[in-house]
Amino acid sequence: MKGYEKVKEMLESELDDYSYFSYGEIKIDKGYEQTEEDEYYVVDVKGGINKNKTLCFHYESKDDKLEIEINEDTFEKITTYDWRVKYFWMTLLEW
Repeated sequence: MKGYEKVKEMLESELDDYSYFSYGEIKIDKGYEQTEEDEYYVVDVKGGINKNKTLCFHYESKDDKLEIEINEDTFEKITTYDWRVKYFWMTLLEW
């Protein structure tokens, strides 16, 4: 389950620097069929006081690609970017 490790690595790299966020157990998303090429995961993220969001991830082993669900059944590839952009979004977004 390489996808599990990819999701965990992404969450740690993006959220562990901020005490504002915490996340729970990474679970297999039973709403999707798991195959050798496609793995789906869900994780609950807590931000601030009483603000929770469930994030859904798709890992495609063929291309070693991690995606996040941005809308129902619509996944977009997660890419790396300049670390300064992260601070912009962290400041701008409020749940």
